[in-house]
Amino acid sequence: MLKSNVDLHDKEEYATLLLWDFAGDEEFYHTHQTFLSPDAIYIVVTKLNEADDKKAKDLFQLWMDSIHCYSRLEEDINKSDASKRSSYDLDPPVVIVGTWKDALVCDVEEIDDACRENILKYTENISEDELGHIRQEYFISNTEDDPSVFQQIRENILNLARKMKTWNKAYPLKFIQLEKQLQEKKKVLPIISFQEIQKIAFDSPQPLNDEELRLFLEFHHEIRALVHFKDLPSYIILDTQWLSNAFRCIVTAKKFRDISIRNIKNGMYCTVEANYIVRF
Repeated sequence: MLKSNVDLHDKEEYATLLLWDFAGDEEFYHTHQTFLSPDAIYIVVTKLNEADDKKAKDLFQLWMDSIHCYSRLEEDINKSDASKRSSYDLDPPVVIVGTWKDALVCDVEEIDDACRENILKYTENISEDELGHIRQEYFISNTEDDPSVFQQIRENILNLARKMKTWNKAYPLKFIQLEKQLQEKKKVLPIISFQEIQKIAFDSPQPLNDEELRLFLEFHHEIRALVHFKDLPSYIILDTQWLSNAFRCIVTAKKFRDISIRNIKNGMYCTVEANYIVRF
């Protein structure tokens, strides 16, 4: 999907893809909610051969809880229990990918039946509401499956994306002008004040009023093209990767930390930790 040659001048429709790879280490759990969005498809990957491992099951539960808690559409949150039961599918959709299929030891003839049994072990303590997010399940082997298996997953995820509410959503042309200007601004600074973005919006060839600017910021925050918290309205983070890197400087998993080394040379201390060199 990412490497294919695409002719942007043909009559097919294309969408912009933002791809996020979340850190699975527990130290990063509290940063995830910043980047979870209701306008996304979540691919939850787990090992089929660890379905009896409590730690693996707890981690799977944590991801499903996080997606259900922090990413649900407002309309789904406000639904009554009765309406939830009548409409089982909840957004955002979740695709489960079970890996290590080749390492699975089973007594049944059909390997896919054994894979389904192990996925059921992962989901046995998941609530009915959370199960409503799951749309598709895949069982793969990274060592034995040929490329066509992965291509089929890509195509099915693309078809799932076409059914989402944000696909083909009307997008004001005014937004595109401001979007392009902010893309250029992002190359200089990753963060911008609300007053500055307000000035840019007003000085555009097709100016945005305050209500249109609010809708612009809400829309782009929902898809995480930028970050704008309503309770911190004074600043807008244009570069979400910069924010992720900032978290990484503060919160680092233990396995990525090196032993601190302090050398005294010309009165300067040098601490090497977490793949960063900090001089002071």
